[in-house]
Amino acid sequence: MKKLLKIFAITLVCFVGLIGIGLYALDKMFSGMCGNEIFNETVAPDGNLKAVIFQRDCGATTGFSTQISLITSVDKLENNGGNIFIVDGHPNDRKISTVWLSQKMLLIKNTSGLQPHKKEIRYKDVVIDYE
Repeated sequence: MKKLLKIFAITLVCFVGLIGIGLYALDKMFSGMCGNEIFNETVAPDGNLKAVIFQRDCGATTGFSTQISLITSVDKLENNGGNIFIVDGHPNDRKISTVWLSQKMLLIKNTSGLQPHKKEIRYKDVVIDYE
């Protein structure tokens, strides 16, 4: 009985390990399917933050999107979606811009007329206004 229990435990551990390795491999294979292309960066007056306007493309089955992230001015844009603003379409077509009104207030000008999928009004201690 103890031998059977030991075999079962070893089999279970191996099975869970294989599932974990498989999930890790899938994550690594598909994490690079999306890519970001920066179109504009606007640094805050105090130089600590920047608003990054970028185009995110996740392959042939999805359309372009214009996105905005707020990050520290020394950081590079990671391969993630926008953390404050997302709208359909390519940045060349959307004509979206950012203006820092103060160190803690950002204005996003959305002249596209399209409703965004994401439209944050605050990110950490920055207030975001729209025009």
